[in-house]
Amino acid sequence: MIITRKRHVPWTWILLAQVPFATWMFAIQLNTSAFTFSLKKFVDNPAVIMFVLTICGFPGLVIGPVLNYLSDRIWTRIGRRKPFIVIPYLLQGLFLCLFPVAPNFYTLVACLWAYQIAGSFGPSIWVLPFEIVPPSQRGLGAAMHQVLFWVAILIFYSVMIGRFDDQYFMGPLSSLFSMSGEQLMYWIAGPMMAVTAFLVALGVKEIMPPTRQTMHDPVTGKWIGPVQFVVQFVKDVFDKQWLVLYTLMFVGSIYGINLGALGALLYTEQWGYTNQEFGMNVAIGAAIMLPFTIGTGWIVDKFDKMKVYQWTLFIPIVINIAYVLFVLFALPDHRPHCGRSSSSARSRPSSAMSRRW
Repeated sequence: MIITRKRHVPWTWILLAQVPFATWMFAIQLNTSAFTFSLKKFVDNPAVIMFVLTICGFPGLVIGPVLNYLSDRIWTRIGRRKPFIVIPYLLQGLFLCLFPVAPNFYTLVACLWAYQIAGSFGPSIWVLPFEIVPPSQRGLGAAMHQVLFWVAILIFYSVMIGRFDDQYFMGPLSSLFSMSGEQLMYWIAGPMMAVTAFLVALGVKEIMPPTRQTMHDPVTGKWIGPVQFVVQFVKDVFDKQWLVLYTLMFVGSIYGINLGALGALLYTEQWGYTNQEFGMNVAIGAAIMLPFTIGTGWIVDKFDKMKVYQWTLFIPIVINIAYVLFVLFALPDHRPHCGRSSSSARSRPSSAMSRRW
């Protein structure tokens, strides 16, 4: 049983505390690359695909912050963070299983909306590890966090994404139903979410903080009303003391901007790679990052964290710029080959299409 608010914990607790994040990260890959291919079965317009994926993320902008704020101020029989992880993970697991059997575009989008709304109720996935891992061990915790992050990406892209279009022989059951690679991917991820929910529910014990804020009025002792809650929420969240923290988070968000779900279409439609070749490109990058991640975790606990953060922002930016320049000016058709001859591509993009990207 993992117990929160300990001064020192075993490294196994630190690793297990990151498992919900790793499961969530695996599901995120489904909702970007794989879900892009699922949408493409019904609509072949990249603008429509990106519009759908964008608007489905809006519930999290409102629901997530409110529920994170609320999780600081409640206490239930099973804790204050666990309800915001267990219930959403069970619901998300259910909706993931429904994705590959959606009969049309609108049903699929409705399932995605339901999945995203359920996910908006699970922001405590980021908070619970900090209550398990004490400050003196959070460098190691961050390293394990990133290791599981890259492992999830490595497994998904090297093993799973390339099987999206496969059709599996079901033997004597073939007359009853068929199994596609798309269905297999979602039907593996759905139970993974459910199992993670049960691991958190049964394997973590939250200890009530000695001092904490509540949902009660400090004068009357009664529950605050909705209007008072909104006023207090706005006042606390937009307090100027958080300006530096918000700026730091904004920098991290800007740093992480990329093509998102359209990256899968860039590889497969624009550059002509197969799904497996696209996946291996991403997986190789994840494999390269794993040893650097482990080393960074040790460095963070030994040196100034802000300086390490600055360097880990600066160095990848330089590498990314150098790589983009290499692709644009050194490669004849402006696309990476990854050690494979361009003649084996599924469809060779024209120079005009390459320039457009």
